[in-house]
Amino acid sequence: MYELPPDQLRGAGLAGLTFTRVRLTEPLRPGDGLEDLRLLVAATSHVVRLTWTLDGQPDLPVDRLCHLIPPVSGTGSAARAYAKEWSSLHRYGCFHYRQGPGFVIVKDLRPGADARRMRIEDEDASGFLRMAVTSHAGELDPATRDMLADAETFGLVLRAGDSHLVLPHRIRHFPIPAWAA
Repeated sequence: MYELPPDQLRGAGLAGLTFTRVRLTEPLRPGDGLEDLRLLVAATSHVVRLTWTLDGQPDLPVDRLCHLIPPVSGTGSAARAYAKEWSSLHRYGCFHYRQGPGFVIVKDLRPGADARRMRIEDEDASGFLRMAVTSHAGELDPATRDMLADAETFGLVLRAGDSHLVLPHRIRHFPIPAWAA
């Protein structure tokens, strides 16, 4: 098992850590900006077996985040309660996207809402994928920047100022659990 501070894991290139156990030596604050959430989306996508502690309670309802690797604990009573609920709701693959030639399929099976499946095609699929690999609206072409508001309305994107984060993780490893397919 690797023991790393969060900043070192962000720069490690998660693709090379697939199926590796990593314990973060410092707590994450996924409610402060998007960087800690970005780390969790990437780790979930690359199936990194991440052990981490929640610092503080995020502003987002736990059912918006329960598709990401849950914390093992929290630094205070509110954070511990949030972490416990996150862990109880977590199911790998319950909010993910798959990429195909000219299309993206997004599945949202998180608890607390109706199951949704979206097929995004052609230029919109290309725009969605550009949003998924960038973190600032300024890095996007004008047409894709216009898509950000729609993606946020559909719950696919979180925004904080000029930063954005595509919430569903990309499924990179199969098989997908039967209930998520």
